[in-house]
Amino acid sequence: MFGTVFTPSEALSAGLVDELAPDAASAEAACRAKLEQLLVNDPDTVREAKSSLRRGMVERFLAGRKKEAEEYGRRLTSPQFKAFMGNYLNELKSKKKKK
Repeated sequence: MFGTVFTPSEALSAGLVDELAPDAASAEAACRAKLEQLLVNDPDTVREAKSSLRRGMVERFLAGRKKEAEEYGRRLTSPQFKAFMGNYLNELKSKKKKK
């Protein structure tokens, strides 16, 4: 999902945003209301709650990153990639000799 652009509705469905606003004034009003709610909470309690909520997301992210690294490594060591890079490097060498 790297570089994926979401529509507002998709971002809401994916949990990337908490709510949508129809315009900038409504968004600002909603932000101010949310800030007022947050300011009445104990900072340590908020910090622990956020940490608990994010823990699973971080674990999934790290697991996904490990899988991506393994796949990248497999592709770099594949015979197809080695052949491609060999051809590419030979082309560069021949171009350099022609100069």
